[in-house]
Amino acid sequence: MPTYRVFGLTIDSQIAIPSLAEAPGKADAQVTFEYAPDEVAFGNWENALRDDRVFDMQLDGIRYLVAEGNRIDITAPRGIDMGLVTGWLTGQVLGTLLVQRGRLALHANAVVLPNGKGLAAFAGPSGAGKSTLAAMLERRGYDMFCDDLLAIDGASGTPMVDRGVPRIKLWRETLDHLGISAADLDPVIARADKYQMPLSVNPAAPERLPLRRIYLLEQSATGPAIDRVRGAEAGALVVDNAYRWAAASLWHGGDDWGFERCLDLARTCEVYRFSRLFDFGRAEDALVLLEQHLAQ
Repeated sequence: MPTYRVFGLTIDSQIAIPSLAEAPGKADAQVTFEYAPDEVAFGNWENALRDDRVFDMQLDGIRYLVAEGNRIDITAPRGIDMGLVTGWLTGQVLGTLLVQRGRLALHANAVVLPNGKGLAAFAGPSGAGKSTLAAMLERRGYDMFCDDLLAIDGASGTPMVDRGVPRIKLWRETLDHLGISAADLDPVIARADKYQMPLSVNPAAPERLPLRRIYLLEQSATGPAIDRVRGAEAGALVVDNAYRWAAASLWHGGDDWGFERCLDLARTCEVYRFSRLFDFGRAEDALVLLEQHLAQ
């Protein structure tokens, strides 16, 4: 049974998870796998918290039972594309497991700041360009810490983030712009023109760092700009980019748990709006401004 390390957890798995590197250690969680009987079919997009406090997630005909932050049981039809199984596993499903473990999850990615003393996160809805921006920064030498899912442990009073899945999910048009061939990459899911670009991680690189800044990505009709956001507006922007909010509300008995953690995060971190044109031809202008700001 391979053992993997991600989001600060050591996970034993009955299936291979190609996007993760194997790592020894005492398991914090287990992943089991079995094939469903031929007469059993699961839903395409269903999430529910059962009476026994188990999240029942049915995604693309695959069933994931997520229990107590330490177990994921997968049941899938025979002949299933295992890339689809692990694709959902390393996103929505692991996000739910982390929520059960008391982590605040954001729909964001993060890079290590130039001074190496913390992280800058980039948040925004799907299509805001988070992964495209992260890929451009990674090609400029930044350490990409996590993509799409950022899980925060605030137990110490300082928002700490553990390194996530070492890959970036990119649409073909971004790959084309960066001169990367999609032919050698695995699709995120079979039906979408989006691919997983693996990242190499220096074994000496830190696995956990504090979150220092959050940049909310927005589209602009003019040139790029970065503006500080404070107070209630900053808190609202963090809330808007929470990941697996419904799961967190169900698990923790209401929305107060999530609101309190989002507001704490907005008070602890610097929050900015980063607006820029959605134009590959003008991306350099935005990157120059952002790099100058990250270095401050």
